[in-house]
Amino acid sequence: MFLEEINLNFIQPCTTDSKRIRIIATPSRDVSELFPYLNTYLKTAIYNKKGQTLTYNYGPKIIVITKDDIKVSKLLNETDAFETLDYIKDFINDCYDKKDSIITKMNLGEKGDFESKSAIKNVIIQIDD
Repeated sequence: MFLEEINLNFIQPCTTDSKRIRIIATPSRDVSELFPYLNTYLKTAIYNKKGQTLTYNYGPKIIVITKDDIKVSKLLNETDAFETLDYIKDFINDCYDKKDSIITKMNLGEKGDFESKSAIKNVIIQIDD
């Protein structure tokens, strides 16, 4: 198991919805090495390589993972918070177990970087025409 636990450290009312809460939690280890894999594994994830953050929507919840913490907003209550943290731990561990079979989006770009950029440019030109 890659990630043993995620500890809840902070609960506060959500700034975007006063009927919901937001939390900050700490993973038992740095998960940033999995960000490229999670970016592919979670189809709607956004990986900011420079900022070393991974952002992901899980229903109405917004999850932001950094190397130091996990922030989740728009949670219903504490029970929802703990269930969401379990979900996060499970998908991180599942991704780790499957990482050798995941071709990351970054690896696709690195292998044929010039070709990928050319293909994207051609698609953009065709759309503009």
